[in-house]
Amino acid sequence: MTVLKEGRRRGPNAEPPVRSFGNARACAADGCATRLSRYNPAPCCYLHKGWDLEQRIRPPRHAPESPLAPTTADDRPSD
Repeated sequence: MTVLKEGRRRGPNAEPPVRSFGNARACAADGCATRLSRYNPAPCCYLHKGWDLEQRIRPPRHAPESPLAPTTADDRPSD
């Protein structure tokens, strides 16, 4: 068995411990007070990480085709 720092014992086939990066961390951007999760390795929050600079991967939507047949000048209503 492996003995962890906290003194808890783990079995030989146990999952590895979860990494954490500190308890009270805030976004590194100037003026941002967003608190980061202890499990988030990034120094900045998602807003300041540059997500708006990423390239879009979805193509633009096209207008749907009309279910009605197109009308022409020769079409007249029947009497």
